[in-house]
Amino acid sequence: MVYVFKEKALVTKDSGEVLGVRVILEDERGGTAVSLFEPDKFQLTNTELFNLAYEDNYQRNYFHRAENERFDVLDERIAQYDELVAKVNNKLQEMDKSLEMTAQQTAEYASNSEMAQATLLAIVGKLYEKGVLVDEELTETTNTEIS
Repeated sequence: MVYVFKEKALVTKDSGEVLGVRVILEDERGGTAVSLFEPDKFQLTNTELFNLAYEDNYQRNYFHRAENERFDVLDERIAQYDELVAKVNNKLQEMDKSLEMTAQQTAEYASNSEMAQATLLAIVGKLYEKGVLVDEELTETTNTEIS
């Protein structure tokens, strides 16, 4: 709602004692908002009185609005952080699964390597038993690998 400054007036008792300053704001439909301030506020400019009256009206009519707006902003931020936390947790779960799969693959590779070594040794042993391989050939192969 848009308010404009309408008037300011001193409020007095019948005896002439000043009680305060009455400031009236008006909206575009003719509605008014009246605020009463201490007498020393009378020397303020109309703009300053407008600002005081506007804030006074706001506080009287919407006193929780500012807090609610702040909480709305905080709620939005918390929701954003919750989304980020969920994404991070999903990524961590994916990484855990990937690590588990890598560990399983490593175990399979180690098992396959051990099996290949055992098979190769069994083949070499059979060839040695049948006389296809002799000690001199094994010695030459070993010496060649060392050099």
